[in-house]
Amino acid sequence: MKFMVLADIHGSMEKLDKAVEYARKEDIMSILLLGDLPSYGEFRDLDRNIEWCEKTLNKLEDFNLLAIPGNCDSPSIVDELDEREINLHKKIKVFDDTSLIGLGGSTATPYQTPFELGEGEIHENLDNLMKKTKTEKKILVVHQPPWNTRCDVTNVGVHAGSTAIRDIIEEYQPDLVVCSHIHESRGKDFIGETEIYNTGALLDGYFSTLDSGDLIVELQEFDEK
Repeated sequence: MKFMVLADIHGSMEKLDKAVEYARKEDIMSILLLGDLPSYGEFRDLDRNIEWCEKTLNKLEDFNLLAIPGNCDSPSIVDELDEREINLHKKIKVFDDTSLIGLGGSTATPYQTPFELGEGEIHENLDNLMKKTKTEKKILVVHQPPWNTRCDVTNVGVHAGSTAIRDIIEEYQPDLVVCSHIHESRGKDFIGETEIYNTGALLDGYFSTLDSGDLIVELQEFDEK
């Protein structure tokens, strides 16, 4: 199955409209949404936060959608995703012989964002999910990148990924990891045999495509960002 992978929209309806146009043009009817939907100026207002969530999801309602929350999303987004039957947070979805294993949120940030988790909680949730996964092919779908890769370096040179996510990857070696969160670290790296892709922020005109059967990710960008 082919997915368009979108993340870190941060209220940019203009970029989301471009993504919808691209998906329709390329006949991609499935979308993976990696969170961070509200605008930067309003994510702490939890009422406005969930309004941004609903507005974003409504624009994507014609697609087969799976979503996890980002750290800027309200915790109540999980109920919204469950109600729409598109939630991948703490869940496994199987397509043919490939499992998508999802966990949203991030570890603590300097910005006191609404959806932050401890490393222990991240490890426990992912460990439980990986133990339940039965398919040979495995794709880990997370908001935060693993620690100490090319995909988690901030603009001041600090690695801001999750050590728990890295530990899980080292132990279970999923085929692919798709993530976002650190906008400036869009790109690819490896942990062992596992390919790591930071898809980049849609806010900045970046996205990716994922072929879950052939395990191929292609980093993409709009011609005019």
